[in-house]
Amino acid sequence: MIKPSTPTPNHLKSLKLSLFDQVALHIFVPILFHYLPNCECNNEGITERCDKLQKSLAETLTKFYPVAGRLSKDNLSIHCNGEGVEYVESKVNADLAEFLHEGLKMELLNDFLPTDLPSSLLLRIQVNIFSCGGLVIGINISHIIADGFTLGSFVKEWAHISQTGTSKGRLPSFSHLPLVFPPRALSGHQVSPPSKIGPKIVTKSLCLML
Repeated sequence: MIKPSTPTPNHLKSLKLSLFDQVALHIFVPILFHYLPNCECNNEGITERCDKLQKSLAETLTKFYPVAGRLSKDNLSIHCNGEGVEYVESKVNADLAEFLHEGLKMELLNDFLPTDLPSSLLLRIQVNIFSCGGLVIGINISHIIADGFTLGSFVKEWAHISQTGTSKGRLPSFSHLPLVFPPRALSGHQVSPPSKIGPKIVTKSLCLML
């Protein structure tokens, strides 16, 4: 479990959800990032990279403090208690470049993502370490606390701190929307589960060479 590097201030300990968050499905949004090795990585180098990921993640959580909290039992607020996000590392006995060259194998992608999420947990991360030194980072984040923009902002901030050791200096705001659209009692309200996806699924893989 990775906790924020700095405790959450007392006045930020509780975050009310907006009405839109309240009626949203408590589903987890998965995303994968792959990083080919840029040099020959030995065990010491891989350990150093993973340590840097953990430390920079802890720094990032001080700004995105709600994701390190827990969803309340009534689903109306987030307890920003700094209990942390689940972080696990797994080893993959394969070469990442060869795996990507063979094309996407949808049945294997879920193995790179954290599973069995507790209902109150909001973020879980799995770092998959390939034998060549490449990494695949799998993220599962609750849609209640993060939309696509928030997830993108979180990943960019984490990457920036990991690369430079410094923050971008811009603090995200989590309290504006609940002020405009506060939560309310919705007796008998129940969000319908997502419809099942048919067997015809189209996927595209883009490889950006930087």
